[in-house]
Amino acid sequence: METDIDSVSEKAFEAKEKIKEAGYHVSIGTASGEGSAVSIVKVAEIRMYEDKKRYYMEHGDRRKNGPRTP
Repeated sequence: METDIDSVSEKAFEAKEKIKEAGYHVSIGTASGEGSAVSIVKVAEIRMYEDKKRYYMEHGDRRKNGPRTP
């Protein structure tokens, strides 16, 4: 069974929103393609790090301030 990348991306976004509602943040990257598994994972990792970078640009690097309290 083949899964459409848009469907996977949408499900990842929905999961990310639920996690956000619980007071946490995750960075997610999705990818698909006809290349090797290694190259597809590499693209997903790049997208995940872009997502992480966007988060820290918007919220600052709170890791430097110690653990968060809910």
